[in-house]
Amino acid sequence: MTRGGFTITVFQTTDELARAAASRVTSGLRQKQDLMIVAATGGSPTRTYEFLAGDQQKDPALFRGLRVHKLDEWGGLDADDPGSCEAYLQEHLLAPLQIDHAAMLPTRQLRPINRVRSMSQPMMADGGLANQLSEAGNRPLGVF
Repeated sequence: MTRGGFTITVFQTTDELARAAASRVTSGLRQKQDLMIVAATGGSPTRTYEFLAGDQQKDPALFRGLRVHKLDEWGGLDADDPGSCEAYLQEHLLAPLQIDHAAMLPTRQLRPINRVRSMSQPMMADGGLANQLSEAGNRPLGVF
């Protein structure tokens, strides 16, 4: 199904969704070795990261150029705080994929993202992360 220029796929299970998301990243890496993903924390992406770790075990060289930008960080938490985005991504994404911490794009390299003021405001508003990545020569692969 397509709506507003986006293809919408409905999955029967969260595992199907996570496997499809991991497959998109892996396919993206085959096309662009220095692919950048915007990684989030929480229960939703964790299974995707587990599938990616399995893919990395099968083909470690494929993941060597992967770059990561962390989507969020909790205000007031230090990077080494166990509840931080940094700590989560280290545990669930960077360490399992054997990605050097240097591959994580520092947040300061991107302008602050305009915050959504209401649910009716577009998530990819002018000045948003997708626009910034496109300006930098990167094409967003998808939203997980």
